[in-house]
Formats: sequence, C-alpha cells, structure tokens
Amino acid sequence: VAKIFLIRHAETEPMGDDATLWPLSERGEEQARELARQSFWDEVKAIVCSSEPKAIATVQALAFERGLPLFTRDGLRELRRAPEFIADYEARVLEVFQKPALSIGGWERAADAQARILRCLGELIQEFGHAPFAVVTHGMVMALLIAALQNRMGEVFEIWQGLGFASVVV
Repeated sequence: VAKIFLIRHAETEPMGDDATLWPLSERGEEQARELARQSFWDEVKAIVCSSEPKAIATVQALAFERGLPLFTRDGLRELRRAPEFIADYEARVLEVFQKPALSIGGWERAADAQARILRCLGELIQEFGHAPFAVVTHGMVMALLIAALQNRMGEVFEIWQGLGFASVVV
C-alpha cells in the first residue's frame, strides 16, 4: 500500500470573488516554508497538486529545492463554487455537505466532487504504485476524501473545520 501525504494548501489572500485565483498570503508563504521543513519530505518521491495556483505555490519552491517531480491534476481541484461573496461561508459549506446530491447556490455537488477526487486518487495510486507521494489539494475536497476513506460521511463538516491551512494527513 502506498503512503500518501494529503496536504491542504497554505493560507490565501482573498482578492476578488474568484477564490481559484487567490495568491498565498504572507502567513501562507510562512506556512509553505514551515511545511517544507517537515521531515516527511525525505520519504516523498513525487508531489501532485491541484491545478489551482495556490496549491502549486504551497510546494513549488520545496519541490525545486529537493529535486522532486511536481505534477498537477485537475481532479484535485476544490469543489467548484460560484464566484461570489458569501456572508456566512461556513453555513454554505455545511449545507453543501449536508445535501451532497444537490447543487447549492450553483456550487458543484459534494457527491460529484467526492467521486472526482476519489477517482483521481485511485489513478495516482496506479501511477505511483508503492512509492510514497504527496497530494496538495483543498479543504472541502480533502474533507470529502478523508470522510470517504475513513467511512465518516456524517462528520465531513467537522473534518473540514479541523483542517487548518498547510495541514498534513497521512
């Protein structure tokens, strides 16, 4: 069985309504440096990131410094959301997780996002075999993935709440 390090991207700086384009904040840059200093990287043979710039920015420097191959996969992207300001973001996320078969506010259905990331992870396991690798993704899809792998679908919101920026789950 492959050892997989699931990583949520570092903190971002909200700029505009399209969260897919937000850059890392100053704190996010520091989190990326802290992440790069962790000892588990000695085991990692490759890094696979969401195609969103914030995921790539979280590990790009460390991949270069360590000579690790860095790939992107669109299947690791965040649950698609309508580009709009939402006053109570947590309430929206809770509703999306509680109603996974529905598109809430034009967002991608949680069931579809979960199927996509599970399919992508399966493809990566086939590609990398038993070699340990890192996956850099986003909070909502990472929570959906963890909930599915641990058979904790009733706790997906709580899992999401517990995932800090630049957190690592093995």
